[in-house]
Amino acid sequence: MNVKNILSEFFASNFLLDSEFNRRLVSSLVIFLILWVIRIFINKIVKHQTKDFRIRYNWRKSSLYVAVFLGIILIGRLWIQGFQPILAFMGIVAAALTITQKEAILNGSGFIFILWRDLFIIGDRIEICEKKGDVIGIGIFYFTIMEVGNWVNSEQSTGRLIKVPNSLVLTNPISNYTRSFPFIWDEITTILTFDSNWQKARNIMQEVAEEQTGNLQEKIEKALKAAADKMILFHHLRPKVYVEPVSQSPAGIHLTLRYLCEPRKRRDMENSIWEAILIKFGVYEDISFVEG
Repeated sequence: MNVKNILSEFFASNFLLDSEFNRRLVSSLVIFLILWVIRIFINKIVKHQTKDFRIRYNWRKSSLYVAVFLGIILIGRLWIQGFQPILAFMGIVAAALTITQKEAILNGSGFIFILWRDLFIIGDRIEICEKKGDVIGIGIFYFTIMEVGNWVNSEQSTGRLIKVPNSLVLTNPISNYTRSFPFIWDEITTILTFDSNWQKARNIMQEVAEEQTGNLQEKIEKALKAAADKMILFHHLRPKVYVEPVSQSPAGIHLTLRYLCEPRKRRDMENSIWEAILIKFGVYEDISFVEG
């Protein structure tokens, strides 16, 4: 005698349920148990295959939502037969909820859109509606980010958590700092007096940038090759200094260093470059900054 028959006899003898109701109830429990066991089994495999907490988190969340979705469909089919009047009533209720719970429905739709379009995952740094931060949680109605920027310079963490309604992804642009190509361009500008030796200053800035970013070049090139199928193309990957004489305030020779860096290390990289530039500029009397 299989498990289903044993459960059916138990419910029929102890709860005096009719055979049809009993069959549906037992089948629902069996479906629930099977889906739950499969989910646990999948998560254990993922746990043994990777130590990346973001991948583990995404699998736990995704497997839960898939199990619930399949459970609703499979169990729902068992109970729908013979309940047409109830379904008609539920349709009316659903229409009413659509009107009164518009925000909740939009947030749920946004959640599906995030997963379907693969907009971001745990650990990505994103910006939406002037809110910027690292994604630390994705729920059915809200996603949570650890805020960066705002009153803190160079996009470092403020320590605040922001819960953002999922519905915002349906109608607003999203900037993702880390998906596809995990590097961003940053710029440092210094202004020299017109009588400064700007050629020497430019060469120093170029050398400093090459030294500071040298260990990233191999990673950058590999990342760009991996992102080529998404039409992420750059003609120059190495640092470059641009020269621009400006006669309006602040007047002087503007030297702008442009380089690639990792989003979360932007401030550290900028600090290291500035320290090296200032030390090397200080050696030469023919390089002077514009005052004021």
